[in-house]
Amino acid sequence: VGTYVSALAISGNNIYSGTSKGVYLSNDNGINWININNTLPNDIPISQIYIEGANIFVIHSDGSLYISKNSSIPLSLQ
Repeated sequence: VGTYVSALAISGNNIYSGTSKGVYLSNDNGINWININNTLPNDIPISQIYIEGANIFVIHSDGSLYISKNSSIPLSLQ
């Protein structure tokens, strides 16, 4: 079974993709993707991604909420 995309969010030049394996970021229109799961549990499926101003909200499939303030990485558990 491959990786599937379950959520997308766009902020400026950044595209955030929530997948069955965590969160990925592209800042070149989707040509290249980097894994930004450095503070998330391994291979967690993402349900939703929201962006409000400079804050990124990522919701894990178990309901856990991770937040990145001021568009910075890493995401932190709330």
